[in-house]
Amino acid sequence: MLLNSTKRFGQLLLQQSRYINFTKKLTSIPQMHFCQEPPQGFKKFDRRRRGSSNQRDRGNQKDKEQNEQTIEVEEQEQQKHKDQQQNEGQSKQDNNEKQDQSYIERWKERVMKEIQKQDQEFKKNLKDLQNSMQEQEINKSNQKKSDQDDKNDKKSEDHEEKEKKDEHKEDQQEETASEGRHHHKSKKHKKHKSQKKNEQQPDNLMRIEIPVGRALIYGGLAFVVFNIASEFLNNAFEIDYKAFVKDYLEPGLIQKIYIYRDNKYTFHIKTYAVIVTKDGAERTLTVTDPDCFLENLEIYQKSKGVQQDNMIAVEFKYATDIQRYLYTLRKYSLSMLIIALIFYTNRFSKGFLKDMNPSLGENVIKEFGVDSKIKTKFSDVAGQAEAKKEVMEFVDFLKHPSKYEGLGAKMPKGALLTGPPGTGKTLLAKACAGESGVPFFFMSGSDFVQMYVGVGSSRVRQLFEAAKKKSPSIIFIDEIDAIGRKRDDRGGGSDERANTLNQLLVEMDGFSTDSKVIVFAATNRKELLDPALIRPGRFDRQIEITNPDIEGRKEIFIVHLTPLKIDPSKTVEEIAKRLATLTPGFSGADIMNLCNEAAILAARQNKAYIEAIDFEMASERVMAGLEKKSRSDEQEMKVIAVHESGHAVCSWFLEGGDPLLKLTIIPRTKGSLGYAQYLPNESSLQTKEELLDRLCCILGGRVAEEIFFNKITTGAYDDLEKIYKMAHAIITKYGMSDRIGYVGLKEGDYLKSYSDKTNRIVDEEISLMIKQQTERTREIILSKKDLIQKLSDALLEKKTLDLSQIKAILGERPFSPKSNYKAYLESNEEQEKEKQKIEQDQQQKEQQQQQQQQQSQQQQEPKPQS
Repeated sequence: MLLNSTKRFGQLLLQQSRYINFTKKLTSIPQMHFCQEPPQGFKKFDRRRRGSSNQRDRGNQKDKEQNEQTIEVEEQEQQKHKDQQQNEGQSKQDNNEKQDQSYIERWKERVMKEIQKQDQEFKKNLKDLQNSMQEQEINKSNQKKSDQDDKNDKKSEDHEEKEKKDEHKEDQQEETASEGRHHHKSKKHKKHKSQKKNEQQPDNLMRIEIPVGRALIYGGLAFVVFNIASEFLNNAFEIDYKAFVKDYLEPGLIQKIYIYRDNKYTFHIKTYAVIVTKDGAERTLTVTDPDCFLENLEIYQKSKGVQQDNMIAVEFKYATDIQRYLYTLRKYSLSMLIIALIFYTNRFSKGFLKDMNPSLGENVIKEFGVDSKIKTKFSDVAGQAEAKKEVMEFVDFLKHPSKYEGLGAKMPKGALLTGPPGTGKTLLAKACAGESGVPFFFMSGSDFVQMYVGVGSSRVRQLFEAAKKKSPSIIFIDEIDAIGRKRDDRGGGSDERANTLNQLLVEMDGFSTDSKVIVFAATNRKELLDPALIRPGRFDRQIEITNPDIEGRKEIFIVHLTPLKIDPSKTVEEIAKRLATLTPGFSGADIMNLCNEAAILAARQNKAYIEAIDFEMASERVMAGLEKKSRSDEQEMKVIAVHESGHAVCSWFLEGGDPLLKLTIIPRTKGSLGYAQYLPNESSLQTKEELLDRLCCILGGRVAEEIFFNKITTGAYDDLEKIYKMAHAIITKYGMSDRIGYVGLKEGDYLKSYSDKTNRIVDEEISLMIKQQTERTREIILSKKDLIQKLSDALLEKKTLDLSQIKAILGERPFSPKSNYKAYLESNEEQEKEKQKIEQDQQQKEQQQQQQQQQSQQQQEPKPQS
């Protein structure tokens, strides 16, 4: 607001100065008469003219003597004619002077009126500014007063609590409290008096507090803008020499010419002429040589027959010292402003950069444990028993350091938490901070990256200085790969990141690092980190946090299901066990999202609690997306049903295939036209036969389309990508090709690490493997064609088939179930038993109700008379 008011104040001053200068310019115009000091050019021209006339008079002396009488008569007549012309010219000149004087007076009146208006507006704006400033001061004083009262209330409450606790010191506390209250009242009374004095003092002058540097810069900017505006206005009235001759000199519109020049220096003020027309208008003309200009002007007028006395009046005006200084200041004002800006930015660089980028001066370090405590505990972390155990050792070291120092052990400098996204790395660090009870400092890796050089390393220093002051403490840097990437020799944009990394290395294990500060860092791209960062001494421990297994998922589900309002007929452990079998490969973040989606689905249907079906629907939504409302046509649905049935039959009758749980032909929002839910094997070891069986399962949909419809569609493009990637990995990574051998071929980002010949062999092996598995899949599809037909017909009829319906068509799977599938079957059997019990209970209730109704009817029937 202060900046806007100062800008408005400067604009009003500029407008007022323009009107005053214009009135001075109008009042300073002299009377219209011929110049008193004609230039030298005119005098030389007059002498030449007189000399030439004398020569002609000598040559014709005889003729003049003969015609003396006639000449005297003619001279008398000419003299009379000249006298008449002079009288007429004098009268015209007087009339012009009167007109000019009246014109000037009218302009003066207009200008004075405008000045009065501007003065009134200026005074009004000043009053508004004064009122606004007074309101701001009053609001600030009221706010300070309210804050002081709140503080005093808190102090009084603290005094009362102390009085209740310490009964033996009541007298002393009452005396001190009374003295404190008396002192507070005296302070408050003094403050009230000072406020009254300030209110009573008249605010005649408006005080605007602006820094000196900014005031100079704003003033310089205003001066530059004023100069540019004045130059623009002057250029608007400037004409060239052709326009001067054609538009003003030839029509005879010029009344007087003023020539402005500097008679001392030639580099201060340029020479120019002001053309005053008979209408009173002014035009400027740049003049390089005034003598030549005047000589040409006189020659032109004589060629037109204008006599000496009737020629255009010319007057010279010379520059003063003040005009020279102002012209020099205007000429070099822009360069002076640039120098002032450079000086200001160098002197006040921190404030200037903070204004340009507000986040530069902010404290991005987030501190917990002192003022704001973290509520996360180790009980909130589930499914990562090994990682949690290692992190708990850090907490125990901070709580009981003598236990380890007595044996000569040193506290580890830090731990690097690595693993896929969503596995709980940040959650584990938060739990460590919540359990340890020491200050916890958090920063993200991107907080160190800024557009200004040196900001990253300075923030690293600030972070470790803050942690050392409150040691023992914990520092957690999330996504450390933003600053911890491997250094290279290319330079360029990575130099700033390298400086930040070097500062981090020095702070973690440098010359003076004896403080008890533990550094935790998290990343999901460990291979990108610099080797100097992950060595022992900086990150002594590297804790791998992977996706949880079935038991870990069960524990995580229990944590997230506990605060939810679930079906009271089932326990949290039962629901968690079943959901753990349905979600292989899920991370902790995926499980939390699934539970939240289930709660949203139940709320959308206005249910009183979350049922088991809601969790299963939520798992399908997380894995495949929502069901689409738009359905395909009949022919397309047949193709999709055959395609999904081909996948299902191959996975059902191949041992390496994943067990099938659910099959549907309803399209999903994630791009799939059909959806088959499998239960993947969580074993970390897979044989070549299992991988080839999986290839056949993926090829089953395309081969089934080809056999049943004698044509193929584009619906299998995703399957073909999976097939190529899997076959490429079998040959190049796992060394399962007889032709290439036990070789793991590594591919770089841009170039391959093997020859073109080897690459050709790899391509041949991939195509050969895919062809062989395609023929194998075709044999399976042809042998099970009837089952595929039945399964596709059932899909077209019911749209969705569960495990029991699939078993009714395909029979039992001819392979022993693995651990996760076995757990799912057990939970499924328990669920079916519960359903049977519920159905039996309902049937018994219905039978009892029927019996009661029959008995009531029998009682109501009348008895026969004996």
